[in-house]
Amino acid sequence: MDTNEDKTEYTTSVDHRQKVLFIAASLHHTCRNLLADQVEEIKEFYQRIGKQLNFDQFWENWNEFLVDIAFITFNSEGHDGNLFGTWGKFHQDKRELMLQTWILSYADVRAFGISSGQVLRSYERHLVFLGKSHHELST
Repeated sequence: MDTNEDKTEYTTSVDHRQKVLFIAASLHHTCRNLLADQVEEIKEFYQRIGKQLNFDQFWENWNEFLVDIAFITFNSEGHDGNLFGTWGKFHQDKRELMLQTWILSYADVRAFGISSGQVLRSYERHLVFLGKSHHELST
């Protein structure tokens, strides 16, 4: 996949990226019954949960980043299929989204005591997208 295909200018601040990842981590493991082709249902589910959890108390504009949050949360659970497909307009570039997805996935599986090497091998497709091999990152 060519990361240069989208020429959109992204101006997401570090603060926004950190908040997106924090909310995605908070929603992690909440959407296991939906499939990759159910993007609208996934976004609606996360929006409903975010309202119930009062995310706007943490970050008033969180809902503007719902597409990024939903993408990272859903894809960090290892779902195959719709990587970028029909999610909608992102606030971050694809490389940043994949990096955050991988960080959340990595943190999740490391919490279960799986070795770094096993984790890196299991996320080879993310690493290839980022232009790294698991060997480069594990040494």
